[in-house]
Amino acid sequence: MVNLITTFRLILILPVLVFLENDQSALAGILIAFAWLSDWLDGMLARKSLKTDFGAHFDPFVDKVFILSILSFFLKEGEVNLFLYVLLLFRELSASFLRSESARAMKSIPASPLGKLKAGFEF
Repeated sequence: MVNLITTFRLILILPVLVFLENDQSALAGILIAFAWLSDWLDGMLARKSLKTDFGAHFDPFVDKVFILSILSFFLKEGEVNLFLYVLLLFRELSASFLRSESARAMKSIPASPLGKLKAGFEF
């Protein structure tokens, strides 16, 4: 169930970008809010022992793709500063690198409340 919610959030990227491209920001905003709620629900269900190893890696990946896709659109439109975009991109890729290195070392980096707050802020 949890992985289906995450997959649904991944699929939402395309309609959000289509709505943004067609100047339908209200509809895009509704889908972004829905994605944030699905991320929250996903996390709540995972904490109630529905967590999977796949989901522990897939969820942060989808969050990064979702946020960076939308920010890329706004970068293209000139609405986002390039320096801040690259800084956020570097942060996200660094976090992914550290997670993959910890997985290789057979150590886990669990999601923290600060990380969830950051994801909520980005959404």
